[in-house]
Amino acid sequence: GPQYTLHLDLDGNAFASGYVEALSAYQGQFGVGDSVTQGSNKNRQVNIVVRNGGIGKAPPFKRVYAGSDHSAFIDKNGQVYMTGSNSNGKLCLGDDNDGMKKIPHLVKLPPVREAFSVALGLDFTLILLNNGEVYACGSNRLGQIGLGDTPSVREPTLIGKRIKAVSAGGEFSLFLTQAGRAYSSGSNFYKQ
Repeated sequence: GPQYTLHLDLDGNAFASGYVEALSAYQGQFGVGDSVTQGSNKNRQVNIVVRNGGIGKAPPFKRVYAGSDHSAFIDKNGQVYMTGSNSNGKLCLGDDNDGMKKIPHLVKLPPVREAFSVALGLDFTLILLNNGEVYACGSNRLGQIGLGDTPSVREPTLIGKRIKAVSAGGEFSLFLTQAGRAYSSGSNFYKQ
């Protein structure tokens, strides 16, 4: 992400480090709660919000994704956790709060589904499941999540099937089908 990084150790523990220009502008993308300082921040371990609303040790993660102001984590069981800015509902948590989450929260995906990868756009999120389904949430004002004229969605919403890979730019998405065809949606202002 811009001015921060996420990484995993061999045991699946996630860590965040980076630079915070101003605490008033920090959106929680490190996922370490309020334990950030203005300026440089050394590695801090990422925890999660547990069922009772408290903070607990995160499960082992297998993938982490750093976006511009939000982050995603996939654990060893294929569950997705999100933290950071929730503008336009891009954390896929279903709430109407456009604020922020400073600790990763569990995203409710369809039962018996495992996430394979995540792509983070400027104001939206794509989640690719191991069965080829793609779910999205966040802003769609330029069609970046492929839902026609729907302005935004706050819960994971099915947008495609039989997808092999996803990628996200600032305001556009790319999809590679299992048949090897590529599709895009969203802004094409720069012919991207």
